[in-house]
Amino acid sequence: MPDIEIKRGYEVLPDNNVRFGIKVINNSEFLIVDVNVILDYSESLFKLDGNTIQNLGIINPTIPRTAEFILKPLGCIHREEIAATVRYKDHTGKRHTLDMHPKEVHCVCPFLKGKPMDRGEFFELSESGHTAEAGLNFQGVDAARLTSFLLETCKSRHYKVDEHAVEGGTILYLASESIGEKAYYLLTAYIKETGGLTQVMLRAVSDKSHGLNGFLNEMVGSIRHIVGTVQSAREIGVIRKEQVINIIDSVVQRTTFAGGERTGEVNIEGSVVQRTEFKSDDEQKPSPIIDDHPYIEQSTKFESDDEQKRRWREEKERKKRKEEEKQRQKLRTNMLILAIVLGALLLGFWVLVPDLNKSSSQTDAPTSSQDTDINSNDMEYVTQGTVNPTPTTTATATETPKPKPTEVTPIINTVPQEYLIRISTYMFIPTGDKEINVGDTIQWRNFENTKQPRYLVNENGIWEEDQYLPYMRYVSHTFNETGEYTFYLKGRDTKILTITVV
Repeated sequence: MPDIEIKRGYEVLPDNNVRFGIKVINNSEFLIVDVNVILDYSESLFKLDGNTIQNLGIINPTIPRTAEFILKPLGCIHREEIAATVRYKDHTGKRHTLDMHPKEVHCVCPFLKGKPMDRGEFFELSESGHTAEAGLNFQGVDAARLTSFLLETCKSRHYKVDEHAVEGGTILYLASESIGEKAYYLLTAYIKETGGLTQVMLRAVSDKSHGLNGFLNEMVGSIRHIVGTVQSAREIGVIRKEQVINIIDSVVQRTTFAGGERTGEVNIEGSVVQRTEFKSDDEQKPSPIIDDHPYIEQSTKFESDDEQKRRWREEKERKKRKEEEKQRQKLRTNMLILAIVLGALLLGFWVLVPDLNKSSSQTDAPTSSQDTDINSNDMEYVTQGTVNPTPTTTATATETPKPKPTEVTPIINTVPQEYLIRISTYMFIPTGDKEINVGDTIQWRNFENTKQPRYLVNENGIWEEDQYLPYMRYVSHTFNETGEYTFYLKGRDTKILTITVV
């Protein structure tokens, strides 16, 4: 037995934090002093409440002391190692350093909350995320009761996207997201009865691979717990590895992978079947007996969910056509407004030009009359004193009142404009700040085809939360007030876009 012994352990608290304890035992005959425990953990996965160094002071022989650390997971944790170093002085004052053997922390999942979405979004996210499968066999509990128990257990943390009957059973689509990292977690559950057994097949999908197994294991644990409440029910083994993938794929139409139809190679942990890689049909081998429970053979050819997928595609096409018609109607409206504005400008120009010509003519007329009067006076002045001319009556022309020019108020083109800003490689395209008018609309669209979505952030309070933008999704905003508005992408707060509204 070593003079100084180190033991370690952890527990998950109700608030989902991890209490990690390191116990130092003094097996020598002398006390040790100035004992310090230094924790070594991944700061990208945990947030520590307190200091990484704890001083245990003096430890007497056979009287252990424990250093406790509170770690907050920033995401789902699976097989993450936590280590530590213990430093102390012996009774002679000599310093010693001991390295603790790392301890693995398994399947610590963050709090989940329901993520509302429709079936179309559920299927789209299911196609792009990381996946894992599990399957279980139960006896003594019917499918309807197990489905009811599962929905009751999941209702506080999962959103039920859909539930419908399929060949011989029920399929559930559940969606949730982690509160800390905003990652989504989707679950497809297929529950059916066959040959006196109730089978549960699960497929988990997430955009975070490191949290996927923890999420799936938590769901399996919940199912085992609720089945354990039924006195007559018991678990009798797992479903063969190929069956879980094939059956779910046949139900939700995911049977084709690159290189042809394939099935999954799995690892068995307890009674959970998890897919880790794909192999071709030629490489498949019969599954052995698992946990001394023979596999219950069943047909894998189920009627596919073609009707549901067809309705979903039709609904998606209908929404697309509706959006295109909306854009065309908006374009027609803008063209009509532009035509009215141009017509008003042409009308004003047509009214204004004749008035200008008439005003010019009337300005020339008085000059000619003035010249005539001067000539008449000259003539009268020359003949004065020699000839007494017979007075004649001269007709005086009466000047016609001139019409006032019509005042034309200039018309300013105030048609609202819509601009597109592309998001690609964490940049706004076109680059540079923008200046727009009140009433204009800006659309941000993500053109970056990656599994990692983008989050658009505004510092002026336009939106209550960051805007979630997966590939080809967009968000629009109409600016109805003047001012400067600042935008950036989450994780790239140095790339700032400033929009000035005038």
